[in-house]
Amino acid sequence: MSYLIKPKNYKPLLDLKQTELGIKQIKEFFQLNLSSELRLRRVTAPLFVLKGMGINDDLNGIERPVSFPIKDLGDAQAEVVHSLAKWKRLTLADYHIEPGYGIYTDMNAIRSDEELGNLHSLYVDQWDWERVITDEDRNIHFLKEIVNRIYAAMIRTEYMVYEMYPQIKPCLPQKLHFIHSEELRQLYPNLEPKCREHAICQKYGAVFIIGIGCKLSDGKKHDGRAPDYDDYTTIGLNNLPGLNGDLLLWDDVLQRSIELSSMGIRVDKEALQRQLREEKEEHEGLLKSEKASYLIIKKSFDEVFQRMDYIEKNLQLPTEELLTAQKAFAKININRSKENADALMNSNDKLLEKIMSFERTLQNNNEKLLDGQNQNMEQRLQEVILRQQELSSSIKELELNMRNEILQAVNSITSSQPQVIMQQPVQPVMENVQPEEPMEEEPVMEEPIVEEPLIEEPVVEEPIIEEPLMEEPIIEEPLIEEPVVEEPLMEEPIVEESIIEEPLMEEPTIEEPLVEEPLIEEPVAEEPVIQVEEPAEEAEEEEEEVLIPDMSDPNKMMTPDEIAALIANL
Repeated sequence: MSYLIKPKNYKPLLDLKQTELGIKQIKEFFQLNLSSELRLRRVTAPLFVLKGMGINDDLNGIERPVSFPIKDLGDAQAEVVHSLAKWKRLTLADYHIEPGYGIYTDMNAIRSDEELGNLHSLYVDQWDWERVITDEDRNIHFLKEIVNRIYAAMIRTEYMVYEMYPQIKPCLPQKLHFIHSEELRQLYPNLEPKCREHAICQKYGAVFIIGIGCKLSDGKKHDGRAPDYDDYTTIGLNNLPGLNGDLLLWDDVLQRSIELSSMGIRVDKEALQRQLREEKEEHEGLLKSEKASYLIIKKSFDEVFQRMDYIEKNLQLPTEELLTAQKAFAKININRSKENADALMNSNDKLLEKIMSFERTLQNNNEKLLDGQNQNMEQRLQEVILRQQELSSSIKELELNMRNEILQAVNSITSSQPQVIMQQPVQPVMENVQPEEPMEEEPVMEEPIVEEPLIEEPVVEEPIIEEPLMEEPIIEEPLIEEPVVEEPLMEEPIVEESIIEEPLMEEPTIEEPLVEEPLIEEPVAEEPVIQVEEPAEEAEEEEEEVLIPDMSDPNKMMTPDEIAALIANL
């Protein structure tokens, strides 16, 4: 692709459906305005013509037509049309079109040598028109009149698009600017032809450049034209040659000029011969210059060849000696290379042996280290097991001692039965009891059982510590939260001094977790105490008879119910 312009932040104003509909409406509206403005009749154009008939246009004279063989015509070559300039003139004669009238067609073509980009493609879809004129009309004024009428049809088409799609604002100027290619060159002498077109179109918006194909004052052409196409040699605007031109507009989206039409008065016999002579002269001039260049290049090559022959004759090189020396040198290099290779291989073998021995040494050291580590681990494991056994034995001893102490305390409790005198609660008794409450300062809370190191023993990390000993209810019971200390014994208004002095409070039985039994909710101690004295004693005796457990065996394990009953009878 020769060029491709990608505008920044471009957003189409129409979607695909609207675009296709707009193209259809533009074509219908414009061709109707064009045909009515110039009085043109529609005809059907060919897609291809036979090669060698002279009907196909050459455009600039350098474009190659697309050709293909036709089987049914003996593989005769056919060419896809470039332009219909010659065909239209033949059609005017075939239809016997009168002066002042003409034809138009919707032409389709393929141009393989086209510069591809935003404005041109391989496929061509355009309007072609041709009109019969007289000799009196072969002047620049008639050409400008026709161009203005075509431009007026374009203005009307733009307004139609604006009425259909208000988002597309009109941008064409109301007046078309005419300028000759020579005047344009003098206006922008430092710019290339295409850059001149961009500059003049950006200034005026719509421009018609006259004299396309004629030689300018610098000996160059603004753009190319085939000599049998338009008349670009007849004197026209401001005594400058040319009765043809290009219609260009400025595009704000692409920020460049675009060519919409190429038109002009066709060549007559005199103009055709004149333009062919100029082309021939131009070709001859090019041929002469190329021939001169060839002769100069050929002369320089001859001189080079002569110098090379002189060098070959005068330069006598000892080729045989050089070859012998090179062979000897090659042998020496081969021998040295072989020796070096052998030495390198030997050094590589030694290096491999050292590496293998080092690997074996590392492997032996690793095995020794692993053995030492395993031994150390076994020793430490044995030590840990022994320590665990010692701890477990100490725990068992401690458990037995605690059980013995508990049993002793229970036996002492059962042996000592406190006498309780039930009296009616009076106010003075409550005052005497409050200051003498020793329950708050009992040493039970500081019992060493709470600080027992069983919880912090490292045995927890060993699997042996997970024995059910740790889960014995005797050790894990909340001894500190023993509610026995706060039992209604403190609130008992009838309790005498003998109950307070009893060794019951110092016994470890108070810290026994079994005291969490529903002794607190026992109504036996509260209800009869407040109402009657004698029935309370009777109830206590009956309860003692029923609930006192068998203490004949000191080593017997007491159930929580038995311990609760024992504590309740106190």
